[in-house]
Amino acid sequence: MVVQESGDSERRVVTTDADGLDALAGAADVVVLRITRREILAGRIGDVVDRLMVLSDRREHVERHEGTLLLEIEGYDADPREVCEIPEVAGFIRAVNMHWPYWLHFMERSSAQVQMLLCLLTDVEKVQTISGRKAFRFKDMDKVQSETLRLCQAATELIETHGLGVAAMGRMSGDVLAVLREMFGE
Repeated sequence: MVVQESGDSERRVVTTDADGLDALAGAADVVVLRITRREILAGRIGDVVDRLMVLSDRREHVERHEGTLLLEIEGYDADPREVCEIPEVAGFIRAVNMHWPYWLHFMERSSAQVQMLLCLLTDVEKVQTISGRKAFRFKDMDKVQSETLRLCQAATELIETHGLGVAAMGRMSGDVLAVLREMFGE
């Protein structure tokens, strides 16, 4: 078990492997899913899926960690591309997603996190903005819509399976809708 703690007096962040996560998840306020370049290049999704399954397999973790998961891709800092432009990163996340689609229940519900997830799960292209800032455009909005629907359905099934009730479903769907409106300006 590997454990690394950080945080202030208000929030505790625990970074660990799957074994440690099960033991410590109840004490963490934020869960950082750190995926390393080594894992990505080796194509080993098993450990990542195991870490995520710890969150979704137990009701207390599902309830406690609603909206607390941060996705971090490590080892690409020297690469000038954004993570969604790196084919092996997108391919890895898509493979993980085939085994664990509960992102929208657990993921921190900020536009940055959800946008990164959707960019990794669907095809994007880089566009220049007037300010010269890098931005991305989804190539196929139908694919984005169908993937978002699939993710929402998976989160709904997770909430129903663990009997978290209508309030949890309302929070998830309301938060996701707000993030999507922010992302797409609707």
